[in-house]
Amino acid sequence: MHILKKCSLIYTDVPAEQPEKKVRIGLHDSEAETLKRKTFPNYALMKISAWHKSQGDTVEWWYPMGQFDRVYSSKIFDFTPENPYLPPDTIKGGADIQ
Repeated sequence: MHILKKCSLIYTDVPAEQPEKKVRIGLHDSEAETLKRKTFPNYALMKISAWHKSQGDTVEWWYPMGQFDRVYSSKIFDFTPENPYLPPDTIKGGADIQ
């Protein structure tokens, strides 16, 4: 779609700006599921959240029935079990990711 822009009595054809697609981001903290009384934040997920929010994206905690454009999972300890319900395209990171 083009917009005609009036510029000193001369009409020019200027392409209309396309609205940016906002991405829905899901964050998964592996230790939050296993360690029920976890009191420390996951700094990697906090940094990812801050960056995506600065881009105007929607960031929320991942849940299995949610529809997310991208899911990030972070795992700190090697004894933390893997969540079998994470989508196959999940971006995984942490000390014990293989």
